[in-house]
Amino acid sequence: MDLPLEAVQKVGFSGEYNVEAMPFTANTVLIFNTQKYQVNGKINVDEFQINMDLNGKTGSLVSSWNYQENYAGVEIDFQSPLTTLDNMSISAMYDFRSEKKVTLKMTRNSKEINLSGRLEGQTIVFEGTTPFSGWETLKASFFISSSAVKAFVSRNDRKIEVTGTLHIRKVKGMINLTINTPYAGYETIAVDTSYSLQGQVKTVEFEAKFGSQELSLKGDIKTNNILAPEMTLNIITPFETVRTLGGEAHWDLRNLVKTAEVKAFRNDRHYHWQLEAAADSPLKGYAKSKITTPIAGWTTVSLEGNFDFTSMPYRALFTYNKEGVISTFEIQVTVTETAVSGEITTPISGWEKIALNGDYSLVNNLLSGNVEITKSSDKYHLNGEIAFNTQKPKLNIGIRTPLANAADIELVLDANLVDTEKNFHITFKRNDITYSADFTGQMIYKQDS
Repeated sequence: MDLPLEAVQKVGFSGEYNVEAMPFTANTVLIFNTQKYQVNGKINVDEFQINMDLNGKTGSLVSSWNYQENYAGVEIDFQSPLTTLDNMSISAMYDFRSEKKVTLKMTRNSKEINLSGRLEGQTIVFEGTTPFSGWETLKASFFISSSAVKAFVSRNDRKIEVTGTLHIRKVKGMINLTINTPYAGYETIAVDTSYSLQGQVKTVEFEAKFGSQELSLKGDIKTNNILAPEMTLNIITPFETVRTLGGEAHWDLRNLVKTAEVKAFRNDRHYHWQLEAAADSPLKGYAKSKITTPIAGWTTVSLEGNFDFTSMPYRALFTYNKEGVISTFEIQVTVTETAVSGEITTPISGWEKIALNGDYSLVNNLLSGNVEITKSSDKYHLNGEIAFNTQKPKLNIGIRTPLANAADIELVLDANLVDTEKNFHITFKRNDITYSADFTGQMIYKQDS
């Protein structure tokens, strides 16, 4: 096609393809003025190929692959027709038929990365080369059996090596490792670990030494009696803020009086917690606890509580002692067949004494009652009644308080379920504002004949 344009005088395009059978092919040609661009492509069952001629600058993208049950390989090669894009190639392969190995090669212009791994008996071996400074040569191997460990990793002349022995069983085991590194202060690291779950004393130990530094852990649990076990833990670290760390704990649930104790420490700072509790029955018991710490303002804290619901008046007491400042909460309640009375004592300002008095009765399924609560000079009154009637249930509650926004409160709920048409009525009153709602519905039962 010839065009009457000065910049675009001639444009041509042609192409052909074949997709009826393998290999599939396609060819295209683009002519722009005096420039010619040509691309040819081919796809087969084990290869892929594109060739380019961009006005005399040639390039290609070629890929081939091979896959079998225990062998596979793939190669990709790109030859760039442009100076702004680098030539690149990738090849990868694994072969598990006889010699178990994996290889990977990547090339960009003249720079090449080679990585390979293989299995030699029970040892995994890795080798590699790269163009990166400090990482020109890579090597590693890893071997482990039921009784030994041997491994190393290296880059150029810097090598980390691990050797050791191990004996691992369900109830007893030991691991000893020696680690050699090229890093100053950590040239040799010794690691020893052991555990024993046999007998009545279970132990775990870990120790790592590097130079003059030490990191260790030792713990044990004594289970002579499962109801009274004892546990200890001691840790040593190379860090100044937690040079030593640990503690011990035990509890005893064998007797009527149950006890527990925990001691902990960090360097020269010690913490202590004690607990004692007992209950003659579900209706009578006590508990007390004491905590000591090195924290200012919390050096001594104790809690104590007891309850006795076996006889009138019912009593419950809770005492909180922090640095000698004692706060006490106490409640006493007496209940008879027609009356209830009680008193609550608290350390809260304005709520030091709270008195409760009331009466109630249950006659012909009608429960009614009145309660008066006195706090300082304030009085709160509550009265109500509940009709336990399956056909005409009713709830009526009235509250009078010294609070201006809630001086007079009333709630009424009643229903009429006698007829097929059911009626529900709700009224809520706060001072001179009344809210009410009515609900009506039918419940009809039908039985298929």
